[in-house]
Amino acid sequence: MNWLAPLACFGAAIIVIGGAGAAGVWLTIRLSRSERFRRLAGGSERMRETRDRNFFWTGEAAIARVNAAREFAAKRGHRYRDDAIEWSDGDCTCTLYTETIEDSEGTTTHMKLRVATPELRLPPFSIAIRSLFSGTGITFADDPDFSERYCVESSDEARVRTVLTRDARRTIVSSKAWRVDSDAKTLLFTDLEHTTTIGFERFVDDSMLVVRSLRKSP
Repeated sequence: MNWLAPLACFGAAIIVIGGAGAAGVWLTIRLSRSERFRRLAGGSERMRETRDRNFFWTGEAAIARVNAAREFAAKRGHRYRDDAIEWSDGDCTCTLYTETIEDSEGTTTHMKLRVATPELRLPPFSIAIRSLFSGTGITFADDPDFSERYCVESSDEARVRTVLTRDARRTIVSSKAWRVDSDAKTLLFTDLEHTTTIGFERFVDDSMLVVRSLRKSP
């Protein structure tokens, strides 16, 4: 009958759409398990290791972050003031704080660790985990894993190549740094928002390993 033809077409369309949706879900799950894809998507590897939750109700993340910050400061004997944690490590002055960015798509909070020392004489640079929108940047032919993982940019490429020794690059990779910026005497580490004490500890400890490795550079 003629009325069966439109019904059959509609049913076929539903099956095709459902199949495409199922394939999309399967592909997303498979890709989300890929370390390479997560790096290209710009996600923080440390977040997946510190039991930080992916979903919070409105305001819940801020409460968890503040509680974790206070616990971390008390545990380490650091000063907590105005939602920032301050301490000294040798001749380094360290400040741990958050930065919240609001745009048309929502609100994003990042963790920031600023390490300042008069002994640091580094060139200006930025080292960031590669994302889908990263450029080529400065690459290292002898270290393809580092170059695949990180985008390095600087106005002084020759000096950056000297500072980023193989040992320094290995430390950056092993510490799972998300972004590191230098303005000669200050290093600024950035990570996604942490809401657990272990997240704060790992971020700080891993970042300080990078500071020590860069200080050994010529």
